Amino acid sequence: MSFKKLFLLLAFTFWGLHLLTAQDANSKVAFSNLNQQLLKELVLKKLNYIRDTMRLRNLEPDELLYLAADHHVKYLVKEGISSPSQDNKKMATVEDRVNSFNGNYGVLTQLIATTYVGKNVLLKKENRKVIYETYEEVAGGLIKSLFENEKQLKALRNDDLSNIGLALGVDEPSKKVYLVKVIGNKPYKHPDGVTQPKDAYKLTEMNEEKCLECRKLIRNIPVQVDYGIKIENGDIMFHFSDLEYFQKMMEESCDAIAVDILRRSQYTCNGPNVFNKSFAHKGVIVQPVKKKVLLKNNLKAAEGKVWVKIGVLPKVMSSEELEFNLLFIKSKSLCVYKHYTKFPKDSLQMLHMGLFLDSIHPNNQVYLNNYNHRYKIDVTYTKNELEFDQKRITTELDFIKVDNKSDLLINYDFSKADIIAYYPINEIEAEAIEANKKRILSLVNGIQLMQPDTLKYTYKILPGWTKFFTEIANTPYKYLTEYTRKQILEKIKEPKIAADLEEIFKKQQVIYVNLSPQIPRDSLVHNSAYLKDKFEKAVASEYAPDVIKVQRLIFNAIHFNEINFSIIDSLKIPKKAIFIEALINQEAFKFLLHKDDATYAYDEFLRLNDLSKGNAKILYNMCALNILKAYQKIDEIKDFNYLKENIDNLLVYNIDKRLTHKLYANFYLLKAEKARRTNQPKQREETIKNVTSYCIGNELTDEDLLVAAKDYNYYGEREFINQLIGQAVQGENVDEELLFYYLNSSLNDEVTLKQPYLTLVLENAFTIDPKRTCKIFSSEGVSFQTLQSTPLKRFFCKACQD
Repeated sequence: MSFKKLFLLLAFTFWGLHLLTAQDANSKVAFSNLNQQLLKELVLKKLNYIRDTMRLRNLEPDELLYLAADHHVKYLVKEGISSPSQDNKKMATVEDRVNSFNGNYGVLTQLIATTYVGKNVLLKKENRKVIYETYEEVAGGLIKSLFENEKQLKALRNDDLSNIGLALGVDEPSKKVYLVKVIGNKPYKHPDGVTQPKDAYKLTEMNEEKCLECRKLIRNIPVQVDYGIKIENGDIMFHFSDLEYFQKMMEESCDAIAVDILRRSQYTCNGPNVFNKSFAHKGVIVQPVKKKVLLKNNLKAAEGKVWVKIGVLPKVMSSEELEFNLLFIKSKSLCVYKHYTKFPKDSLQMLHMGLFLDSIHPNNQVYLNNYNHRYKIDVTYTKNELEFDQKRITTELDFIKVDNKSDLLINYDFSKADIIAYYPINEIEAEAIEANKKRILSLVNGIQLMQPDTLKYTYKILPGWTKFFTEIANTPYKYLTEYTRKQILEKIKEPKIAADLEEIFKKQQVIYVNLSPQIPRDSLVHNSAYLKDKFEKAVASEYAPDVIKVQRLIFNAIHFNEINFSIIDSLKIPKKAIFIEALINQEAFKFLLHKDDATYAYDEFLRLNDLSKGNAKILYNMCALNILKAYQKIDEIKDFNYLKENIDNLLVYNIDKRLTHKLYANFYLLKAEKARRTNQPKQREETIKNVTSYCIGNELTDEDLLVAAKDYNYYGEREFINQLIGQAVQGENVDEELLFYYLNSSLNDEVTLKQPYLTLVLENAFTIDPKRTCKIFSSEGVSFQTLQSTPLKRFFCKACQD
């Protein structure tokens, strides 16, 4: 090329660029020198402005999506139509077009907008006509065109769609402008060096007929069976703890398994989750292994287990945080995609029934003397109140002692106080903690003045985030719940917000005191010889109240390891009716300390029953011990109906329903266990419903709620966990173990994820223990795949990424 031609070419190019760069949003659109880049930038700017108002992430330009959009817009201009599809089968849908350019997007949508330049445009929703001439006006017209279609508008609101390809096309004769937007999530990319078959090893989507039996057997895998994937020296090992069931499952229904490997990096907080577009897997799929190979290569067949290599972990993935999902296959059909999470492994437990000791109410209702029971009081305070008046503390404790549900504390002291103090989030942390230490000490000293024994106590001092989030839910400041805690702390410093929220801050000024009762100590030194002598003199006087009084002192001294348990065997009580209460106490206390032989204890109470027919305490204790006997020898029992008859017979004695309901719940737990062991899943499910009916609304202690929740988990009936303890975990004064058990066992339950209070429960857990809360969302906790839930991911990214 000559120098002259080169000079003219460069001059023409720079002149053309000058014309383009000289144009701005207010320039008129001319098709002869249309600045497509400017128009696309204006459209994208307007789209992102709209998404900003909806608190959605901005759309980012994506070159591959642009190629798919450009292909389609050219088709539309050529055909003069606005169809979302094409006649070419290979390029018919937006998915086909993206696939043709080797795109790997889990979610895709396509938006089409049209408008005219310099001609009347009818705005249907506004019922008026306009003429667009400038780039700004045409861009606005294209956006308005989107709003004419509700389906397209819905796609624009999808926060998982973050990448966009914009392509323009024009038809000069008609002055028509076409805009195609292909929007998708962030594209999935395999780890470097890892190749994957496009057909997922020729797997097909589920065939209902083929998969019926396979799905049934997997759904009914016994809850006690432990199975999943482990990595050993770079090998992917499949384990299944019940070879017999596995053989049945694989020989009668499923015929192969595969593994889907997911990386933690697929769940980032700076964008939507990123998955492989395949119907069969979300990450890296390991080639399926057929049943013959699995059973032939099983290394633990002799132990009745399965332990077999099914693949090799790519080295490039060995340093990443990974999780493994299982695929169960029948005749190439993917029957079950199993998200394997780390639920707690629990064993069957009975709700605490206890045995009757010496407490009896004047109206002949008997109550359980339970050292584990706790009493709760709430103490509010004002900002300048650092000490509490003794009269107020006395009033708070006296209120407990006259509780019409129990007379247990009339003659009781307190052995321990577990205290949680909350302070307003707008206070300076260090100052608030020091102030609450003084308040806590004042409370402890006040309680101490009311009893001779030393009160042991623990305390936590926490910011009142839970109450804050609860209280602002119905205020104009609800939007603050979307902010991080650091952002909220900055925001509430603004004078107007601080003034408006002052009453809410005051509600965060509360201290929860959880008290454990104990029998008052004797003022004399606890000495075995002294107590034994005192007891024998009381027996000799044949005055039963004195015998019981000394008995209390002895039991209490043993309970607190002040004297040896062996003293019980030396305390002789004549088998006389006047001593029946003391005899009941004696046998009950022996068993409560040594629960290894329910049969022996039952026989002792059977003998006492001959001495005092129809004694409610004896009958209750025999009933509770019978349940424990059945629990210890469940395989030997063929019919449990006699247990229910025993409980039914107690109802005439006006025993507190909270106790009889526990007996019924335990009865049905035993029936459910028998059904499980005899492989009767339907009967087990029906029986568990009866357990629920006796637990819900029964004012169970935190300890009993935790036991019941573990039993539901044990039986694989996790949906009942939410019904049982969903309400209990919503408050600030919640047992920490109960709270975290609820979260660890329920965050993969669809019902739990729909609960409106779930975010508040998570915020409360985060306030109590941030590290423990955030660990839930990892492969060391429940699973990082819980972040597939939008509410859970929103919480995690807001709270755990600070």
